[in-house]
Amino acid sequence: MKILYSNKIYIDHPHEECGVFGIFFPHPDFSNTIVTSTLSGLLALQHRGEESAGIVVGDGRKLSAVFKRMGLVRNLYNTYLESEENIKQNLKGYLAVSHTRYSTTGSSSLKNAAPFLFDSPKGSFAVAHNGNITNAPQLKEILVKKRFSFSSTTDSEIIGSLILSLPGKSLITKIEKCLPVLEGSFCLIFATKNSIIAIRDKYGNRPLSYAEFTQDKITGYAISSESSAFNNLEISYKREVKPGEMIIFNKLRRNLGKKLVELYPPPKTIDFVTYIAESAKSASEGFTQGLSELWGKPIDLKTSMLKNRYGSINGAIRGFINPNHETRKEVANGNYHPFDIVQGKEIAIVDDSIIRGTTTRGVVQTIRRRIGDLRNGGAKKIHLRIIFPPVIGYCPLGTDINDSDKLIAKEMVKINQVAKSLEVDSLNYLSVEEFSQVVNETVKKEYGLCLGCATGKYPVSSFTANKNKFD
Repeated sequence: MKILYSNKIYIDHPHEECGVFGIFFPHPDFSNTIVTSTLSGLLALQHRGEESAGIVVGDGRKLSAVFKRMGLVRNLYNTYLESEENIKQNLKGYLAVSHTRYSTTGSSSLKNAAPFLFDSPKGSFAVAHNGNITNAPQLKEILVKKRFSFSSTTDSEIIGSLILSLPGKSLITKIEKCLPVLEGSFCLIFATKNSIIAIRDKYGNRPLSYAEFTQDKITGYAISSESSAFNNLEISYKREVKPGEMIIFNKLRRNLGKKLVELYPPPKTIDFVTYIAESAKSASEGFTQGLSELWGKPIDLKTSMLKNRYGSINGAIRGFINPNHETRKEVANGNYHPFDIVQGKEIAIVDDSIIRGTTTRGVVQTIRRRIGDLRNGGAKKIHLRIIFPPVIGYCPLGTDINDSDKLIAKEMVKINQVAKSLEVDSLNYLSVEEFSQVVNETVKKEYGLCLGCATGKYPVSSFTANKNKFD
């Protein structure tokens, strides 16, 4: 039953407060369809708000102006289709954030339609939210005293202005400082020129989930108030964003791959690029893209192996995290199943790290001589490229690298010794400095990573990495 009162429609059952949908997909062809795809996802959230809809797009260099209209999502889409070409060109990129509005604070007008765009010395950002900030009036009063002005009467603009008002060396730091100040229950979704940031408050009353999908070997992500939006795009639900969790979707591993190929390209005689499944996939995408740009021609990235997801008969699935050397060796030799396409080929393989060398050596040996009908064929040459620096020390902070482990980069100081041991024709890693530089540039702040396993310098001093210590 609907009751009309004082020019507003009140519904006699609870109503969700707005819907947010974002997508991140660095595929070269996606730019042409990003608005259609994003608004198709947002359309599934139409029941969460029918007053207005808006979208903002990032292309890695800038954020677009916010494109918004009153009414339904279809109204926004039809307006986009009828827009002049310069507007359509402005709405091209590989990431987008969109919003459909049901007003809980502020009037139903275009000035209150989200997302809201803000300029800052740390870079432009857009914000859209679902939920209610219960201390918004008090925050606005404080911000007005600090000479902030407001063009709307919504919580979203208050959130953005609050972020601008807070100290911090990066936008991420400022957002992190903003969250404890906000009261209420909410989900936030931010867009920067090269990232999407999704946040769910500590109570978790407002739903927020994300999906992961792959096309042409490039991985993409979508974030939504409801998983039904993923069905509209035929992409796979991954999981809920946890209460109090912040997730950042960007090209971090892709950028590491691009830096790796910039500094350590393989010989021009390679037939294609591949990766050790599955964690190195994003880095290999960046590596291949960078190599194509470097050589001025398209280079193939091929999936050349399957990873056994069931493990060995004794139940071990991952070699690296198993404390037993023989089990690690068993997993390394039986967990990866290369395809025949590597026979007789010269290939570049990208991986994320080498710890003890057991898994890497097992995979390389399989690719070298255990392929084909008789399992006696293999690759002609293998060039291995690693995005993480050589691991020379244990980890006292939760990663399974113990002080008793034989770490291959520590046992064999010279890189050519490691390459010979792994049976590869060439080997290169990013250095600690190179790795840190890419991370800091990607997240736009001095991240302060612990790299003790690669430097020997740790933030703690009173702990030993010995599993038997408390037995």
